[in-house]
Amino acid sequence: MTRRVSIEEIRKLSRRSRQELYGDGSALPVSSDGAQDNTPSTSVLQPENQTNSVKTMRFEPRLEFGRHSKATKRLENALRIIRAQSQHVLPFLFRHEAALLGHVYGGASVLEAEKEAIRHNLIVKDILARAKTNVCFWEIADQGYEQLKRTRPEWGSKGKYKHKFCVHRIENTYRRYGYQTRIEYRRPNGKLVDLHLSNENLVLYVEVCASWPIEKELTNIQKDLEGDPLPSEIILAVTERKMRKPLEQAVREMNADMELLRPVRVVLAGDLIDFLELTK
Repeated sequence: MTRRVSIEEIRKLSRRSRQELYGDGSALPVSSDGAQDNTPSTSVLQPENQTNSVKTMRFEPRLEFGRHSKATKRLENALRIIRAQSQHVLPFLFRHEAALLGHVYGGASVLEAEKEAIRHNLIVKDILARAKTNVCFWEIADQGYEQLKRTRPEWGSKGKYKHKFCVHRIENTYRRYGYQTRIEYRRPNGKLVDLHLSNENLVLYVEVCASWPIEKELTNIQKDLEGDPLPSEIILAVTERKMRKPLEQAVREMNADMELLRPVRVVLAGDLIDFLELTK
């Protein structure tokens, strides 16, 4: 049975709400008849030595985020994602993989966390080209490692973070397919190959192309084909979509001039990477 609430009880609740807002009620303005008035006085905006300057005053409220505010929640999600990435056995994760491991679900929540992380200089956002789309990943910045109370690890491979990301993720993918893998493989002539992949039938050299100019990649091809042993194939894995066609054209011209001893294939680096099989 539903109980009817009296007007007096509503007034008591309203009075209690005002007391919680203003304190014990002593700070409430008092009207001429002695009753407390709910309308805040404009005098609180005036300095003590100025009485008629209300129109020229600028009142800027202080923004204080509470424990459960939206901004705090976004920042907590961002820290949860980068913590999951830094603690994973393979700390080179795509954004959606790290979010899943950090238990941050929903595209909108992840994007809001990303904006908050960038605003606080916790991450650097980057993308990697795949056949039909681009995939996003985060590089944890120094400020991010400071928030996590961790030091930036060394991963034993050359180049900037995007280059390292591709090398380690391609290595992880091919190792799962049964290939023997070696990062920074040194050839007899002293040339370092980004990634050496081998099985019973094939020996593949993978060179990650993450920066311009493309002429240096042609130099890498020449050094990779000097002396024995020779690979079965050289794979040039480009990180940007716009690099692919110019590099393919340069390889064709190079092959026409000097007849390359082994086939050279240009692919998008993202197409050599399988996503990790993760579950909620």
